[in-house]
Amino acid sequence: MSNITEAADHIRRQAKLYEGFVGAAAVLDKVGSLEQAAEEAGVAMVKAQAEFNTAKNDLAAINKEIKLAKDTAASIMPSALAAAKTAADNVVADANNKARDIMEAAQARANDAKNAAEKNVAALGEEADALKATALTVQAEIEAGRNALKQVQSDYDKLAKAIESLKSKFA
Repeated sequence: MSNITEAADHIRRQAKLYEGFVGAAAVLDKVGSLEQAAEEAGVAMVKAQAEFNTAKNDLAAINKEIKLAKDTAASIMPSALAAAKTAADNVVADANNKARDIMEAAQARANDAKNAAEKNVAALGEEADALKATALTVQAEIEAGRNALKQVQSDYDKLAKAIESLKSKFA
């Protein structure tokens, strides 16, 4: 073989050796990228774990506050209900007292009005009786006047006849 052919063979063998190095370098690049990604993932995981722990602690604190609020509400509720019931009972009692006072005042006014009306009816009855007696008296007087008028008319008629009779005798 000639030197040139040998050199070409040698170069090819060396190139084959370098092909393995190029592949190995590509694999090492990929491993490096994976290591960096794993490192970044580890940092992100540590950060996420810290955030999770903070959120978990915040949740525990909030749950304690909720429990305290519930316990406080539970302890306040019976006394608040009792106070509200007492206030409501007082309002109802006041309303009943005012209603009773109003009813008593209305009953008193109604009784006064009834008594006044009864007095007015009695007075009107007495006045009606007096007017009736007066009317009977006036009626009796009218009747007496009519009878007197009839008597006067009768006497007049008799006098007129007597005058006529005297006129005819002297005429």
